[in-house]
Amino acid sequence: MAARVTERRAASTARQLLYHRGRLGWMEERMGENAALLESFLALAGEEETVLPGGFVLLREEGSGTPVRVRRVAAGGGFEQLRIDVG
Repeated sequence: MAARVTERRAASTARQLLYHRGRLGWMEERMGENAALLESFLALAGEEETVLPGGFVLLREEGSGTPVRVRRVAAGGGFEQLRIDVG
């Protein structure tokens, strides 16, 4: 059963939408800055892919809309995924 749309609910939804759209430009700017920083990190490390503390995996993506892909390694039981480099 669909929820009834009232004038009050529509006004609340409009307020939320306006709020989020107002912050969208700032968020896109921050995302660009973060992507550039991570791309620089990979370049300085001389790697195409690396694992960061907290289980974050960075992967350089040439030719895509995003220069760096970020994902999180899923670990079970509430533990962090760690990588040990031997060599």
